[in-house]
Amino acid sequence: MQALERHALWTGLVLLTVIAGGLSQGGCSDDDSGPPPIDPGGCGLTGYEWLPAGQVGEIVDHSEDGLSPMEGVMVDGLMSIVSDALSPVPYGAQVFHVRYTTQHKGRQVEATGLVGVPWTPEGLTGDFPLVLFHHGTTGFFGGCAPSALGGENSLHVYVTASLGYVVFAPDYVGLDPDDADASLKHAYLTMEQTAMGSLDMVRAGRPFVRDVVDTAVKLTSQVVIMGASQGGHAVFATELLAPYYAPEIDICCGVSMIPLTDLLGFAQHAVSDVNEGTFFLGAILTAHRRWYEGTAPLTEVLTDASPLHVATRLPEAMDTTCDAADVMDAATRIADLYNPDFVTAVQSGDWDAIEPWSCYLRENSPATTSIPRVSDIPMLVVFGEDDNLIHTPTQAADFDTLCDQGYRLEYLECADADHVNAALWSLPEQLNWIEDRLAGVPLDNSRQCIRTSPVVCSGKGT
Repeated sequence: MQALERHALWTGLVLLTVIAGGLSQGGCSDDDSGPPPIDPGGCGLTGYEWLPAGQVGEIVDHSEDGLSPMEGVMVDGLMSIVSDALSPVPYGAQVFHVRYTTQHKGRQVEATGLVGVPWTPEGLTGDFPLVLFHHGTTGFFGGCAPSALGGENSLHVYVTASLGYVVFAPDYVGLDPDDADASLKHAYLTMEQTAMGSLDMVRAGRPFVRDVVDTAVKLTSQVVIMGASQGGHAVFATELLAPYYAPEIDICCGVSMIPLTDLLGFAQHAVSDVNEGTFFLGAILTAHRRWYEGTAPLTEVLTDASPLHVATRLPEAMDTTCDAADVMDAATRIADLYNPDFVTAVQSGDWDAIEPWSCYLRENSPATTSIPRVSDIPMLVVFGEDDNLIHTPTQAADFDTLCDQGYRLEYLECADADHVNAALWSLPEQLNWIEDRLAGVPLDNSRQCIRTSPVVCSGKGT
């Protein structure tokens, strides 16, 4: 399926290039006030209690990647396939596959990811910033995990480390390459599972780098959170839940590229006609139904008529192939894919008529979730003028809503950019913005929460 292949390719390319400049060290302030208590569950899901920090966030197993360690000259050679603009890199890199403990609805589970550290044959000493990077959509089961796919999906860790950063790149809970727990499903675009798995990787990864990796590399205390597409949504999820779940982690700032923040608005776009977002809405609702243990039949949302049988085939495809979107490829009309009553309600905004589905979307959208936001980190949000996958007019309008709720955001929209190019072309702006935040430079009041017109982003054509 072209959409998923494009995501997989783009995931590698954007991760390869997105963290490629010098990040200055400095101070960023966080809100130190304690968050109010929250009750996990909701939308029909029976409540549960989170495990305490002492029962999660530990390395279970690790192994060095087959290409590691990699000298800088070899990193340069691999990068030249995409671009030589970042060469020569100052370091080589060591990369490790890690398995660590986290939790899923109050029970301990395991998750996987990649850790990269700067390396030289002579040895390396120094303090390096930590980047927690959330990847874009690569699929919905373990065989689609970036650490399993390899290639361009893991090369970004080598590149990031060789440029002088420690990078933690979680696969997301439920994307286990070894399928160690077949009952554990990837809760696509749900905030809790995503944030917990990411924050527990920071908890597990810090002592791993300090005590296990044979290096004198040290981590600074601050964490930069970044991500694109699905990962852009994950940035908001991590920012929201960190004060509740892992308040000891000092998140300095965030960059959310081409994110889905308004899932309700996205649903309206996805059923307006057959477009780039149409498949992803079906995948979101299928995954959300699993997360919330919903009993409403999937046929309330998706059709199951011959010949596509979407309601039956889509969950099966999500569990077995990284090309699950093929299930919907033959459709030419929304009526081939979605229940007409569901479409009518979504198009009219009659959300009460389609509970619990609208609850799922509402609770996993930052502006409408019931979880109060208590952090106050600055974030850069990047859009593309011609991005029809997330539908920029809808998601950009949500930028205003988030700002009205107190988010400290800066807006950037790349002219003529689609979903992929918005992240790539904005690379120089992203790096300059992060450098300022780590240096303690406050957001420019003249730009904070101002939705500016599209601009030609600096990386276009490079």
